[in-house]
Amino acid sequence: MSAAEVTALVVAVAATVALCLLVAVVVWLARAVRALNRELDHVRVEVAATVAALEDAVGHAEAEMDRTDGLLDAAERITAAAETRARLTTDALSTPVIKALAIAAGTNRAAQRLKRTS
Repeated sequence: MSAAEVTALVVAVAATVALCLLVAVVVWLARAVRALNRELDHVRVEVAATVAALEDAVGHAEAEMDRTDGLLDAAERITAAAETRARLTTDALSTPVIKALAIAAGTNRAAQRLKRTS
């Protein structure tokens, strides 16, 4: 066997070993890609469920916000009506009450003067 034949044989063996290693790497990469695809499918299912739950929660939150807005509007109307009624009641009653107190105080003073003079 000549040096050229030995070299060719060594190159052929090295190429075969390299080819076997490359096939093993390709098989390993194919398995990894399949595993990643399975995990990705699992993540997609979970993300879809999470998005659906979030959409439901947002819908409930919007409904509660609308209800709360309605309650706040009603509370504001009630407060405004109560303030108006309180102001009207104060205006309507304060003058007669003050006059009644003044009459009572005047009557009391007059009674005391009458007692002193009698």
